[in-house]
Amino acid sequence: MGRRVLLGSRYLMSDITDDEFLFSLWYNSTAPGIYGITYRHLWEMSTLHHTCLKTIFNYVYRMGKIPSHWKLQIVIRINKPNKVGCEPETFRPITLMSTLEKTFPYFWICPLPFDSVLLPNLLDELTLLGLPGPLKTKIRLFTRNFIQGDGVIVTYANTNLPLVSSHKYFGIYLNLKLNWLPQMKHRTARVHTAISVFKAVSHTCWGGDPKMLLLIYISFTRPHMDYGSLFMRCVSLHLRLQTACLRRCLGLMHSTSITAMHVEANILPYFLLHDYIATK
Repeated sequence: MGRRVLLGSRYLMSDITDDEFLFSLWYNSTAPGIYGITYRHLWEMSTLHHTCLKTIFNYVYRMGKIPSHWKLQIVIRINKPNKVGCEPETFRPITLMSTLEKTFPYFWICPLPFDSVLLPNLLDELTLLGLPGPLKTKIRLFTRNFIQGDGVIVTYANTNLPLVSSHKYFGIYLNLKLNWLPQMKHRTARVHTAISVFKAVSHTCWGGDPKMLLLIYISFTRPHMDYGSLFMRCVSLHLRLQTACLRRCLGLMHSTSITAMHVEANILPYFLLHDYIATK
């Protein structure tokens, strides 16, 4: 498996640079942990000590395992207002982590397009799982930064993998910002196709049996709206789409209230249906 992952002129798997190391020390100034080492202590160290600490960070990065003593934490319990007793609900815990453990992740949050991904471990896991052929593999970066990833080159089996703007995975369209816009556009188009069918066979004075049309809506149209709705949180869009479908199924006018429409169809409003799906 090729491991050439290039961003501009810099390899993502290269060692931590001096600028990245100094930036990580400047980035935060929170309270120290169990060892009492503050960010100011790390910043004021000599160049030799900075080089030694950077070497340790590079070794931890290549091994892919955080030292256990970095994970030791101090938990301080603060009483909540108007709470009396020794039960856990009466306290608000505050955890003081080691400065080294808090400094280490910042190397991959800011300067790289991968927000918090440990790339060597990701490549190892993909190797163990077994990727499909390079012709069926696509690359998509997910980040909250403004990096589009145009300069990223990923090689697998001596083949450069294409970088796509969005990709459909298990029926869900994933784009750069994970804001679900391609998925909502696709879902809206599918529902509008069903609305066109309802419009052709129903009217305010004639048309198909409302019970049969409602059965078609529940069986074939609403599953497209339900699938993945817990992740997208677009209840208002689904409510509008369901209202349009019910109006066509029942042959109702635009002046009919939405509440009366749900009562007539014996169907829950979509925000209640969304909560019901979330509890299942």
